[in-house]
Amino acid sequence: MTQLHLRPTHPGEIDAVIAIETHPEVSKWVGQWSAPDHFAAIHNDAIDHLVVLDEQGVVIGYGIIADKFNIDDNVELLRLALSRRGEGIGHALVETLLAHAFSIGNTH
Repeated sequence: MTQLHLRPTHPGEIDAVIAIETHPEVSKWVGQWSAPDHFAAIHNDAIDHLVVLDEQGVVIGYGIIADKFNIDDNVELLRLALSRRGEGIGHALVETLLAHAFSIGNTH
């Protein structure tokens, strides 16, 4: 499995996130959020807005896990997107985000 470096998104990385989700190969699969939407998600305690970094620390993708405080201990894998394809990163991102989601509280 490809090793990923995920961490919380910094406000200064919102432009990179928007550039990824508006790329023609991505935008047909991922809805478009505005910068204020992403900024609000970054600052919402019920949401984990995470970036994926390559070996040089460049943002190559992101994932959002929402509804962390759901009364039924469910969370939502709200979205994910990558700028690189065909390298197994997407598969690794899904597995990493799911592992992260199941580490939140009593998520099932």
